[in-house]
Amino acid sequence: MIAKFTIALGLAKVALAAPVAAPSTTYVDWKTAKFNGVNLGGWLNQESTIDTDWWAKYSGGAPDEVGLCAHLGSQCGPVLERRYATWITPSTIDELAGVGFNLLRIATTYAAWVKVPGDQHYSGDQQSYLKNIATYAINKYDMHVSYYTVILY
Repeated sequence: MIAKFTIALGLAKVALAAPVAAPSTTYVDWKTAKFNGVNLGGWLNQESTIDTDWWAKYSGGAPDEVGLCAHLGSQCGPVLERRYATWITPSTIDELAGVGFNLLRIATTYAAWVKVPGDQHYSGDQQSYLKNIATYAINKYDMHVSYYTVILY
């Protein structure tokens, strides 16, 4: 499978039933603002190169998330939900803020937003995990959160 990564900015915002957090009343001039950002990959979309120990434990040698779920079968959902609950937590955000990060970039798969009949991607509770972490980061540290969808062909 050839992976094409497409940033679908705004798709996630449209898909959320409620705002992630109350909008800031402070204007951000994106041309002059200074951000220290971090990519929180390997959390809501699984990649073999992010956490190789976890991948080796669960993937059965699969090259991507679809293969991971095929290998895990009925355990795919529970394994991924446990991953979502433990890979990035509020304490992770506390640590990131403590070293000066103020922008989070979070990738998801399209299956976090839509369930496509016959598709092998896991469609679970990714939105709730994203919303909880984003809300925490915004409310506690006034961080900026950018989330996007990785589309695989």
